[in-house]
Amino acid sequence: MTLCEVIQLRELVNGTHFAIELNSMLHEVLFSEQELV
Repeated sequence: MTLCEVIQLRELVNGTHFAIELNSMLHEVLFSEQELV
């Protein structure tokens, strides 16, 4: 693996992790709003 590939892979993993974090945050917000109704 070249250094460039390693950097791309790391960015991909970071992006995926961020997407998952964002997804769970959205779920928490949506579920807490549903409970208030």
